[in-house]
Amino acid sequence: MELGKDVSIPKLERVKIFGIAAVGGFIATLAIVGLILVSETVLTFPRGLFYTVIGNALGASGTDATNIGFYLHLLAGTLIGIVAASPIAAIKRIYVFMGCVEKRLLYGTITGFLVWIFFFVPISYAEVAPTMEKLGDGFLDASGKLIKTKEISDKFSTIVISALGFHIQYGLIYAVITGSFVSKRMKVLNK
Repeated sequence: MELGKDVSIPKLERVKIFGIAAVGGFIATLAIVGLILVSETVLTFPRGLFYTVIGNALGASGTDATNIGFYLHLLAGTLIGIVAASPIAAIKRIYVFMGCVEKRLLYGTITGFLVWIFFFVPISYAEVAPTMEKLGDGFLDASGKLIKTKEISDKFSTIVISALGFHIQYGLIYAVITGSFVSKRMKVLNK
């Protein structure tokens, strides 16, 4: 019997898929946190600037803004992982699709791209950019240092475009974790 060919997805299995997808989304987001911090260093931005800007968009400032931005990013990545698992848990063909390494990498790439295009880009231009304009000359980061808004605005479009790579990395890490679980479960269910 071909692996996964006759597998039906029991209800408990679907719950497990959503659970591992939450873990996969959380871990993938933590990996992206590392990439963001490295990028901020390379761009000579203060550490945590991305999270500070998100928190500022929500009305917080200083350390509170950084913390709010960070925790919301972790929450969003976890929730996106759960949502991205919906097709895996609902459609037998996609469940089986995730059993193949190459196919799960494709799923992850598509997931990352969709998150970038439908969430990151609209939030960046609808919330973050206007918030930065309202901040005038600058804003305080978590350490209390004044960040000049112009420094970020000049690089804004480049940052948004380069974030596609981060989102694809998120999708790949997420899909490897989720797909590995699915592959192991298919072997158990086929016995």
